[in-house]
Amino acid sequence: MPLNDSMSAGTAQRSFIAKDNWVEIHCVVCNKQFWVVPAIARRGSRFCTHACAGVWRSKNQRGAEHGKWAGEHNHSCPQCGKVFRATPKCNRDPKFCSRNCLAAWKSTHWSGTNSPYWNRIEKPCCICGKIILCKPSREKGIFTCSIKCRSVLVSRQFSGEGNPSWCGGLSRFPYPIKFNPALKRKIRDRDGHICTLCHKTEEENGENLSIHHIDYDKDNCDETNLTSVCRSCNARVNANREMWTRHFQKAMVNL
Repeated sequence: MPLNDSMSAGTAQRSFIAKDNWVEIHCVVCNKQFWVVPAIARRGSRFCTHACAGVWRSKNQRGAEHGKWAGEHNHSCPQCGKVFRATPKCNRDPKFCSRNCLAAWKSTHWSGTNSPYWNRIEKPCCICGKIILCKPSREKGIFTCSIKCRSVLVSRQFSGEGNPSWCGGLSRFPYPIKFNPALKRKIRDRDGHICTLCHKTEEENGENLSIHHIDYDKDNCDETNLTSVCRSCNARVNANREMWTRHFQKAMVNL
């Protein structure tokens, strides 16, 4: 049996029930005619779309007219004193009128030792003795109260034998007499006044190149044991000496 011509095309495509079994209903919002099966009609269908249902609820189920309305309460904001309304569901003490008031109240009442999350222990600075407040998890890693005290601690721990690059105080021993300005000038001329490591010229560095002992022996002033390096490279090769010795010896063989 064909469907009623007044039914929408979408309803006609998905319907398989005879028209005599459908119920005609008018939407209470837009008064549009629509058809539903008897089972849906018995549930009290009154709206043709979800949009119309939302419009009706926004007008007829607000505030005290809502089925679950339980009254409203006036609150006074403890931060700014503003009086505002809130439902019993949100009735918690203290109650604030905005997030800004909540943040301002916490910054005043939950700062330092007043914070419920405060957890600090006292520890004296190993340099000046000043009391340090630190978390228990960082107790073993904090020794000083400031950068100044830390600098003093590091200078004590890394000076002399405490330094990982300590070689028994060899830097304090004097150079031999044959390691003179004439020999240094000869090595610079041989290397073209260019750093053999970073390849910068003396003009780019703004100063004369340093003469580096490849095997780190000051008494070995053989020309094959000397090379020209800039100030920064000379400090760089003081670490990992075995590797830099092999590097420069290979370079001298190629030279």
